[in-house]
Amino acid sequence: MAAFAWGKGLVIKTGIFSYTDAGGEQTVYELSNDNNKIIHSAFLDLFTMAQNGTIKVYCKIDGTNYREFMSKSFTVATDSDGVFIDLNFAVVRAVKITYTEESNEGTARAIPYIFSYENRA
Repeated sequence: MAAFAWGKGLVIKTGIFSYTDAGGEQTVYELSNDNNKIIHSAFLDLFTMAQNGTIKVYCKIDGTNYREFMSKSFTVATDSDGVFIDLNFAVVRAVKITYTEESNEGTARAIPYIFSYENRA
């Protein structure tokens, strides 16, 4: 995973997640956090996915438990292969993005991602 910082605290995280054939909800990216941040956006490249799925964003609300912040469906051959998620919210705890296939992919699939946030004092 690469990380780039521009200006005053803007951080861009990039990587490739391997969605395993085990299926179910899998964490594509998780930001461990214990200070103030503004979460800007996420971009998932779902070009390799052969089945429809669901993207979810969760926030850790109390240091232990995650709660769903938003959810977005992905439909193969209908939706754009790249899914941009405009988040723009403040957090003081961890955030994670997950993907769940609707039916078995049949093999592991690569999901490249970009995640951006800004550190705040």
